Amino acid sequence: MSAYPDPQVYPERHDRDRFLSLLRERLEGIPGTAVSATNQLPLTGSMSSTTYEVERQAGEPEETTLVISVVLENYLDVMSIPLVEGRGFSAADTGDSPLVAIANQSTAERLWPGDSPIGERVRSGDQAEWTTVVGVARNVRHQGLAVEVEPKLYVPALQNHRYPSHWVIRAQGNLGGVTQLARGAVSELSSSTAIRETRILEESISRSVAVPRFRTYLVVGLAAMAGVLALLGVYGVVTFAVTQRTKEIGVRMALGAQPQGVTRSVVASGLRLAAGGVALGLAVALPLSRVGGDFLFGIEATDPRVYATIAVSVGLVSVATVYVPARRAASVDPVSVLHSD
Repeated sequence: MSAYPDPQVYPERHDRDRFLSLLRERLEGIPGTAVSATNQLPLTGSMSSTTYEVERQAGEPEETTLVISVVLENYLDVMSIPLVEGRGFSAADTGDSPLVAIANQSTAERLWPGDSPIGERVRSGDQAEWTTVVGVARNVRHQGLAVEVEPKLYVPALQNHRYPSHWVIRAQGNLGGVTQLARGAVSELSSSTAIRETRILEESISRSVAVPRFRTYLVVGLAAMAGVLALLGVYGVVTFAVTQRTKEIGVRMALGAQPQGVTRSVVASGLRLAAGGVALGLAVALPLSRVGGDFLFGIEATDPRVYATIAVSVGLVSVATVYVPARRAASVDPVSVLHSD
């Protein structure tokens, strides 16, 4: 829920901090809820960044740009973002205490590769005091599921000039009822404060994956259709080939060929056909891999494991497909074939 206090009623920062504290108390009074706030919500596209100096033991500080999430001390807990190292924020992290921050894994890997970032210090251009990294949080895709994770710092709201106007409320049961109670809490506290929007995080996630999900369904449908057509083609061609070779097979069996040998011969013929199709498919797929790259998520279009899996799968299914005509060929009665000739 986005609710920025009315600047006419809360003109100064300390007034807005008072609004923040009072609204938090009211929201936490809703049964079964956990409440926090931030200056930017995941999957909304909004993003705030700051240029920081990174303290180095040897040499001049290094400049870098980091995304900044200004949060209440319990934000990571409410959003179920786990810490992988160090500590989280506490109520003691106020404007009167030393500046602290929690880095995400992307920041730790970029700025302190191979080392623990706990105790390392950074400083923004508008601050004279150094900020100490006290924890590392797991990466969260902020702009979208298809966008790479940005290096980010979480900083306490009471230690930053940005105002956390986006409230996050974790609740169970009737979310519509909780939404109404939350909106009512804002109106009771300040009738002139506008609520910009309320949304359910699961709905935001669904919207963010709507297009990729449609693409996935489309690709899976086309792939299934192509697979069925390929298998029908293998079955049809092998069956036709067996029919054309009926007299030959009858003569071979009349001369002493065993059914097992005939079965192996027909299966081998079908597998050679499938192998040729796989080779041709790979030759066509590799140059066209860039075309389908936008339909993929978390995997490269030229991943050799995918091509190997497809080739093996086609081979195994082809064995099952050609086994029926192979068995039929092995059951040919040589006497009937020779009489028909």
